Amino acid sequence: MLVAILDDEPTRRAEMQSCMNRTVPGALLEFFDNAPDMIAWLARHIDDVALVSLAHDLGPNRLRDGMLFDPGSGRDVTDFLVEMDRRFPVVVHTQNGPAGRTMVAMLERYDWRCVRVEPDDDLGWVTGKWLPRVAELLDESGAG
Repeated sequence: MLVAILDDEPTRRAEMQSCMNRTVPGALLEFFDNAPDMIAWLARHIDDVALVSLAHDLGPNRLRDGMLFDPGSGRDVTDFLVEMDRRFPVVVHTQNGPAGRTMVAMLERYDWRCVRVEPDDDLGWVTGKWLPRVAELLDESGAG
C-alpha cells in the first residue's frame, strides 16, 4: 500500500516513517517537501495511492538547481486532487487553521474522504492523533 506525505519538516517525517513502520509495516511511504514534485509524482502514481497526508505551509522559496524555487503549499496538491477521478482518503495535517479548513472543505465538496489533524505537543501528535486517523482511513478503504 502506497502512502504519499507532503511535509517539509524532517523530524515529523522521521516520526511518521517510524510509527508507520511499527503499526502498518506493509505501507510504502513516499515523502515530498514541496507541492510541484508531489503533484508530478501523483500524476504518474495516482492509481496506486492508498492515502495522502498533506501539510499546508512548506517554507520559503529556496534555491534549486541554481534557480529560485517555490515549494508551493498543500493547497496546490488539493487543487490537483479535486480534478482527479480516482478517490482515496486524505489527511490534512497543518497548524494553519484557515488553510486546513479550506483544504478539507474543498476536498469534501468534491466527495473526497478527508480528515483534519492539527499538530501539537511537539511530535506527540504524530502517534497520538495522526497515526490513528491514518490507520482508520486505510482500514475503512480496505487498504489497511
